[in-house]
Amino acid sequence: MKTCEKCSKVHNGSFGSGRFCSRSCANSRTFSNESIEKKRQAALKSPPWNKGKSRTYTKVCVTCNKKFSYVGWSNRKTCSSECAVHAPGRNGGYRPNSTRKIRNQYKGYWMDSGAELQFAKLLDEHNIKWIKNTKTFFSYRDNSGKTRKYYPDFYLPGYDYWVEIKGLYYKHENDKHKLNAVGSNIELQYHNNIKLPSCI
Repeated sequence: MKTCEKCSKVHNGSFGSGRFCSRSCANSRTFSNESIEKKRQAALKSPPWNKGKSRTYTKVCVTCNKKFSYVGWSNRKTCSSECAVHAPGRNGGYRPNSTRKIRNQYKGYWMDSGAELQFAKLLDEHNIKWIKNTKTFFSYRDNSGKTRKYYPDFYLPGYDYWVEIKGLYYKHENDKHKLNAVGSNIELQYHNNIKLPSCI
C-alpha cells in the first residue's frame, strides 16, 4: 500500500506511477521552482518544432548523393520518399545477380535488380547505347483474356532491339504472351546467364 503525496490517502498504487491516488490529485500537485527550471532548460534543448521555430538543414542523400535541404526536426537521410525506399541498409544492399527486388541507381536510371545493373554495365563495357525502359509498353492478353501492359526492361536504339532480364523465380505463365506482343526483336535473359544480346 502507498500514501498519496497530495491528499495522504492510503491506496494500492495502481494509478499511474503510484505516487497519487487519482487523476485529480496528480493534476492538482504543485511544482517547486527547481523542477520548473529543470523543465524550462529541457525545453530549450528540445527540437525546434517544440519551440515554435523552424530550422533548415542541408544534407547529402545517402541513396543518390544529391544535396537537399529540409525544414524540421527529424534526422532525414534521403532527399525523397523514392530514395528512402532504396536507401542502403533498408533492403540489404546490392548483390551481383540478385533475384530480389534490390533497386540501384545507375546513370540516372533505377535498376530493379542486381542482374539488370550487371547487364547495363556489360553494355557500357562494349560501348553499346541502351535505355532503361519505363515509358514504352506493349499491350497483350493474359491467359484469362484480360488486356495488360508489358514494359520490357532495356531498349538498344542502335539495333532496335529489346532485352528482358528475369530471375528464375519470377517465371510466369504470361511471359510468352508478353514476348509475342513485342515481336521477334526481343530477347529474354535470366539473372544467372547475363551476356551480350544475340543481335550484337
